[in-house]
Amino acid sequence: MQDLREDDADVVYPALVSALSEMDLAYLHLVAGGSGELSDRIRSLWPNTLIVNDPSLGDPAARASHWLGRGADLVALGASFLANPDLPLRLRLGAPLNEPDFSTAFGGDHRGYTDYPTLALHPARPA
Repeated sequence: MQDLREDDADVVYPALVSALSEMDLAYLHLVAGGSGELSDRIRSLWPNTLIVNDPSLGDPAARASHWLGRGADLVALGASFLANPDLPLRLRLGAPLNEPDFSTAFGGDHRGYTDYPTLALHPARPA
């Protein structure tokens, strides 16, 4: 993720998750990336709620189904919600999605947070 390379992730993360599981924390938030096998192993080691954030682009409904099918309890869709303030409606209707513009993220003003268009479901009425 973000050009970070971890050569020992298959060793480090299972050890970390095993140690954290002994603390009886409410949830673990996993940012998905890399090996699906590692994600499956983390799920098998984590006894409580697992929240998965899959930052890959594409259909958020498909990503959510994929991770729920692999044992996630909740799938975070933050960027999809930022770009589509009406995301549940768009998914329900099969409407096209706005793509997130990451060049505006974390920029210090409203751009990229409150300026994405919503669906125009009702035609404008003549004045």
